[in-house]
Amino acid sequence: MSLGKDPCGAKEKKYTNQTIILISFLISMVSILPMFFFRDKLYGDDIVFHINRLLSLDTVWKSPINFTTNGGTGQLINTFYPWLTYYPIFIIYKLTQSVFVAWMSFQFLVRFVTCLLSFYGLRLLKYSDKQVMIFSTFYLFSGYFLHNSYYRAAVGETLAMIFLPLVFVGVRLITFGDYKKWWILTLGMLGLVYSHVLSVLLASVGIFFAVVTSFWIWDNKKERVLGFLKATLVTLSMSLAFFVPMIEQFKYVTLRTTFKPLLSKTALSLADNWELILKSDLRTPSVNLLYLLGLLLSLIFAKHFVKARET
Repeated sequence: MSLGKDPCGAKEKKYTNQTIILISFLISMVSILPMFFFRDKLYGDDIVFHINRLLSLDTVWKSPINFTTNGGTGQLINTFYPWLTYYPIFIIYKLTQSVFVAWMSFQFLVRFVTCLLSFYGLRLLKYSDKQVMIFSTFYLFSGYFLHNSYYRAAVGETLAMIFLPLVFVGVRLITFGDYKKWWILTLGMLGLVYSHVLSVLLASVGIFFAVVTSFWIWDNKKERVLGFLKATLVTLSMSLAFFVPMIEQFKYVTLRTTFKPLLSKTALSLADNWELILKSDLRTPSVNLLYLLGLLLSLIFAKHFVKARET
């Protein structure tokens, strides 16, 4: 380890790359340990859908239409659902000829890459290595991450969580840090585009509110706006490979579904949400009580943290 300086001005030991990789490996292994108690079985609400997606990738470079699964009916799953970041699981499957091994390896790789990107990304915001590693650990063990991974088998949402820290870091750098590193936001958004489209929309809304609420206290406003513009244009241009075919199909193909859910009917009341928070049950997509307390404490001591970093 080498000596560095943390945000509060104190000397701290900087983790070496070998240490970061080792810690990330251990955290990732601990995170997937419960899956080994499934006894060679794969569980999750969407597991069948995503296994079919895995098998359909066998011909994805020849045609976006999938004739491999679902009785050879021919589906456009890979046109409407991003598959580029999901492709590594197919490579593992081809090497091992085992869906189980491919799925478990993929779950580990998702956690390992998430931990590494979170660590090296947040390092750019000048947080101490200890703070960044604590964040990475809490992020991997957050209720939403584990719920998507264990109970929903939601590949898109889980993959998107790899890149959300980069989006946060990119926005923070452009608004208050080194706006010349706008490309970090581009990398984060591109990761979302090729993982989970809905996350792109949600992240874009969050970025919009972050810009609107903080614009008045920016310095170098022109340069920072230009940074966001560059990130947006590069992201859009490099996303055309996915969006153009999808929009073309939406324009000329009538989508027919057997069930059209009304989301308002399944919405939970504030009382129901609060009950789920208190239970902290991973079977439901709620905010864990521990994380809610952490958020409240961070808001309470926010001024103290700011003063400490300025001294």
